[in-house]
Amino acid sequence: MQDCTIGVDIGGTNIRVARISPSGEILRKKIVAGSRDRPTAIGLITDLIAEMDGTDVTAIGIGVPGRVDADTGMVLSGGYLFLSNCAFKAMIEERFVWPYAVSHDI
Repeated sequence: MQDCTIGVDIGGTNIRVARISPSGEILRKKIVAGSRDRPTAIGLITDLIAEMDGTDVTAIGIGVPGRVDADTGMVLSGGYLFLSNCAFKAMIEERFVWPYAVSHDI
């Protein structure tokens, strides 16, 4: 079993998640329709991460629409899915034990 990471891209139309090998190879991926409703979208995101999760996962990276504080991972402004002013980081940390980063998707 090799160490893997999970990557999440929160887009305007879809939410994409992938399980990625240390060499960058996509081992498994899934794409679902996104939602502008924050609780629905957060549920989709956490469910997708859970589908890709496993004992070999070492980290999670999440790309979000909007500005992100690089030091804290807090979403500062919204895009298609408005995640600012919510405890998005805490919601992910509550459910998953792996280190993770949140960044602006470019």
